[in-house]
Amino acid sequence: MQTSIIKFVLNGEIKTLEVKPGTTLLEVIRDKYKLNGTKSVCNEGDCGACTVTIAEYQGSRIVYKAINSCLYPAEKIINKHVITVEGLTQETSELHPIQEILYNNYSTQCGYCTPGFVMSIFAYLAENSEYNEAELKEALNGNLCRCTGYVHIIQGGKEILKYYSGNRDKLLPEKLRDGNRKMKALSETFNLTRGEQDISSRGVEGYYLIKSLEKYQEVIDKLKGSGTIKVVAGATDLFVVGNISRTYFKNYLDITFIPELSKIEFDKQKLIIGAATTLEAIRTSSLVKKHLPILVSVVSQMASKQIRNIASIGGNIGNASPVGDCATSLIGLNARLILFGQDGQREVSIDQFYKGYKETVLKNHEFIKEVVIPIQDKGFYSFEKSSKRKTLDISSVCSFCYIEHKSGMMNVSRFAFGGVAPYPKLALSIALELRNKNIENIEIEKIARQVENEFSPISDIRGSVDYRQILIRNHVIKHLEKFRKEVKNED
Repeated sequence: MQTSIIKFVLNGEIKTLEVKPGTTLLEVIRDKYKLNGTKSVCNEGDCGACTVTIAEYQGSRIVYKAINSCLYPAEKIINKHVITVEGLTQETSELHPIQEILYNNYSTQCGYCTPGFVMSIFAYLAENSEYNEAELKEALNGNLCRCTGYVHIIQGGKEILKYYSGNRDKLLPEKLRDGNRKMKALSETFNLTRGEQDISSRGVEGYYLIKSLEKYQEVIDKLKGSGTIKVVAGATDLFVVGNISRTYFKNYLDITFIPELSKIEFDKQKLIIGAATTLEAIRTSSLVKKHLPILVSVVSQMASKQIRNIASIGGNIGNASPVGDCATSLIGLNARLILFGQDGQREVSIDQFYKGYKETVLKNHEFIKEVVIPIQDKGFYSFEKSSKRKTLDISSVCSFCYIEHKSGMMNVSRFAFGGVAPYPKLALSIALELRNKNIENIEIEKIARQVENEFSPISDIRGSVDYRQILIRNHVIKHLEKFRKEVKNED
């Protein structure tokens, strides 16, 4: 198997690493560098014990992101600065202020989760110039404490915010500041001529950082007949499978380094989102907030900050999960997908993208390039998610409703559901039922039961058939009652 040679900065020091495809950053940290403060627990991105901070340059600015190292392909750290809990140690070997304040507030019990909490707090402080308690709590959503020490952790967090509101210059130890300088020099000199070369160019099996669409086509031509090929963006689902079943591919084609795949643009009443754009980038985008705030609400209920910093919108669609929150919402929004492959690109409506369970219309070596969402001047949008936890959990049932109307008279309506069929689907009957009807003149309960009968969900760990059918009915009622209330408020 072809290995890759990468250079990166680890806790202030430049490292050169030979890594084989399928290796996670967590494995590198613990097995190669013996930095055991970063814990290996669930290996599914659920607990946050493996959280580290990644620093990288975006233009002239350094950005900091908390990520789950158990799901992060090791090759992605090329030219970045990886910061683990050991990196926060002061030059005098004293505790970092974050650690000291948590300690003084009795914020640790068994202590196994503590390094993850520390690194999530550090990343939040590093990536923001102003702080507040609500944002800090949101940043900690992906960290679990099995000793139920949350009260003291939050108390410690409040004290940390007070301290750094006036001492932000004390956040980074000098060795990390020096590491950022080394990262800048490294990115200017080591193998980052995007679009011109790949780190695994010495062989036909390995992990390829694809720098352009043209390069993708070249690499595919090179790899024909060489074994299994997997296109990689965030890889959060892919590496869960790898961690659990030890299932790997001979070739990984990482498309996150292609610049146009991480764009968010608004043009001619359409929101255009590159498929490799992370969920967190969508959540914080000023363009999305302005033109389609409902999508911010959807993404905010998905996963944790650590996952959203890695996972992509294209991955959520292409994974073909029966209950993908983004995929369901985009079907409700009547989005279209731009697909790219060896024969160029083509366009398909997202509600025609799925063929069956885990089956899509993607051809061999084709991937999602862009998501195009039409924006209406006037419309009602609503998203509902039913799960055991409000965030950081897969839905039992999710649904999205869009209604185009005038003074309560409904012209176009789209109700999409996830978790009730082999793939996210539109409810077909309700569009005809509501067309040219006024919300005050319809029987909501009757329509809800009609939609319920349209689907045949299955029983699994997240809900029984009966439970899901009740959720379908209740979701329709919630959407229409919210719509009725909005129309009344407009009047």
